[in-house]
Amino acid sequence: MAETRSSPGMRERVAGACIPGRSLTSGVVVVVGLALLSSCGSSKATVSEVWILEGGRVLDVIINTCNADLEVDVDESPDSITIVARRKDGNLFGTGDDCQDAVRVQLEDEVGTRKIWTANERELPVITTATADSSAP
Repeated sequence: MAETRSSPGMRERVAGACIPGRSLTSGVVVVVGLALLSSCGSSKATVSEVWILEGGRVLDVIINTCNADLEVDVDESPDSITIVARRKDGNLFGTGDDCQDAVRVQLEDEVGTRKIWTANERELPVITTATADSSAP
């Protein structure tokens, strides 16, 4: 049996060593916590609209996040464009319209008459700008 001493630091260390299974329980809690944190490392973000620039070959994707670390994937087909945005910073809360981020994406082909969708099959509002400043976002 471990001996306890009057020093608070020593008492915690020795007492912790005396409780069977305590280190195992602590280890399980740490592993579960790390698993939860790693699953939060990348989460979907809501795309609110798309701006078409530079003759239809560039998109500014407007996302309902605020100063987030984002990744945007674009899947082009002959009749549609699908956009998926993900947060890489693990923040689970969207912000709505009070603060939004924009990510500029270069397309392989012009938008033309193709519809633009989110991954969950929601058609996105599209804004065409004939005189947009190409130095924006």
